[in-house]
Amino acid sequence: MSIACVDLTPGQIYRHQSNGSVYLCKDSNFGDAILLRSDGWLMVAHGVHVNADGAIWWNFSTSGRFTDETFDPSEK
Repeated sequence: MSIACVDLTPGQIYRHQSNGSVYLCKDSNFGDAILLRSDGWLMVAHGVHVNADGAIWWNFSTSGRFTDETFDPSEK
């Protein structure tokens, strides 16, 4: 498990370490990221970390809401 917060790569899909959901990184800056879950849930994740296996987790999130934007993880 990483200790330092990281910037994710916009356009990249990441898997959450606990719930297994996949998130598309829309933007990332200074350890915070705008993440879109495949079902349209959009949020800002604060204090993003990446584990050795590539799974992500974050300290807390804000501004969560459903949007009309969704994606098929198998197409990315």
